[in-house]
Amino acid sequence: YDNIVPGMQAYGMNVEWVEATAAERGFSFTVSGQKYYIAVMAEVFGYQYSTSLYNTRSTIWEAPYYFAMICPEAMYQEVHDNDFRIFRENTGTNDEFIALNEKLTEKIKDEVIANWNMVCAASMAYMETMTALTFSMVEGTLGGSYSNADRFSDYIFDQNDYTTLDGDHVKVSTSYDYVYQSGSSVYFTNDALSIPAGATMLDPN
Repeated sequence: YDNIVPGMQAYGMNVEWVEATAAERGFSFTVSGQKYYIAVMAEVFGYQYSTSLYNTRSTIWEAPYYFAMICPEAMYQEVHDNDFRIFRENTGTNDEFIALNEKLTEKIKDEVIANWNMVCAASMAYMETMTALTFSMVEGTLGGSYSNADRFSDYIFDQNDYTTLDGDHVKVSTSYDYVYQSGSSVYFTNDALSIPAGATMLDPN
């Protein structure tokens, strides 16, 4: 709460509530006469803010991570109290990995749908294209001057970072789908047809 509220207020937004909880649930089941147990632990993070400038209210909910374990029911207590606890406490991912995973998932899905009935989907040319795409996205996502601190801040404030044509950085709310630069001005909109004359579309970092 102390981290989010001052930053949101700096943008003229009023944070109405912030909530972060973690919960674990367990379920038992039987397969081929063998009893098993599955435990799932997840964090849920959310906050709601409003702004008088646009007269809007937004609620953000995220499940940043979850952990799951499955084992024979007879071993549950030992595995849960030792291995599962240690695994949870020593496992983590950074913002770059999460963003890269989401981008690769979308790209692969689009490629599979577009080439579903094409023979080239199984060819070496397709594999080379996907490999080049993966390396390009890894370099673009993990490289550059966009720091982990910036990524965390943008995640909290629900905004994207854009690099302008002259190398500067500008922050735009994720509620806008299109960001353009024309001269020294930056425009953002949700209307795909509202393109400023002579403008260049910017992609989020």
